[in-house]
Amino acid sequence: MTIKNKLDTFWEEFLEPIDEKVIYGNYSKPKILNELKDLSSKNLINLEWIGFYLYPWMPFAPQPIDMIPFASTGVDGTFFAFLTDFGSVESLEKAPIIMYCTTDFNYKNTTKGYTLIARNLMDFISISTQIYDPYLVYLEDPVKLDFENEILDLLDDDSEEDSIARLKTVEKIKETFELPKIANLNEYYNRLFSERVNNTNIKTKDGLGISNKNISDLPELEISQTHNKKELHAVLDELNTASRIKYYRDYGYLYKNLHESRFLYVLEVLIKFLGKDKFYRESKVLEFDLKKQKAYHRYHKLKKKHER
Repeated sequence: MTIKNKLDTFWEEFLEPIDEKVIYGNYSKPKILNELKDLSSKNLINLEWIGFYLYPWMPFAPQPIDMIPFASTGVDGTFFAFLTDFGSVESLEKAPIIMYCTTDFNYKNTTKGYTLIARNLMDFISISTQIYDPYLVYLEDPVKLDFENEILDLLDDDSEEDSIARLKTVEKIKETFELPKIANLNEYYNRLFSERVNNTNIKTKDGLGISNKNISDLPELEISQTHNKKELHAVLDELNTASRIKYYRDYGYLYKNLHESRFLYVLEVLIKFLGKDKFYRESKVLEFDLKKQKAYHRYHKLKKKHER
């Protein structure tokens, strides 16, 4: 096989489609997502008029692997996702919704890039039909945000045709689904953030925390430095489950440039321990990412060889 043929093979491997069975694991995909997709395919609604479109995606290191992305704004790698808190939520209908922006991931400001956006999926849909652009919740503090003025500013840019199309989508969604009524968004977010802080038993660097009542112990130790493969394996082996779960969220802040081939061993070790802790979905998510990254590195290594 020529180098050119190998390049083509590796590129195909890198572009392997995402398997929703891996994304969702043992969770059932919420029916409302299929219903929204069906309405969209029939051109009865256009979800972009309320700030997003359905787009299943796989988390990749160092994003939280216990989240299930289901929609995107289409800008700056920004996604909306269910946060499962490592399998703690019973069903995705009850899972909190987070928003994350890939381009804003920040090693210095560790909470930059993520925000809690809704208590559950139905709340998320309801909020989106009210403010038309859920990205506002990420850009500003929603506890203090003047939503009314922000909405007026957004609608000012609408043409008459756009206004009709936006209203058509909102009315069809409200007609089809029994959405919860949220009268005061500032109060809603104040309660939402307070509840999250009070209910998280494991604090993490991303500010989201982990609410997992299946874990009775608390983190005994926080890993604060990088380790080689052998050391990392030994350290994780000594930690209790709560400490390891915390690390599964925080590790990305320790290994800067995690995409480099010299750090692939981190994913390999994490995959092993995720399986040990019976987080099989999260383990498969990282396996998918590791396979992609290995294919990516092999591709560029061959490409350099081919260009000589």
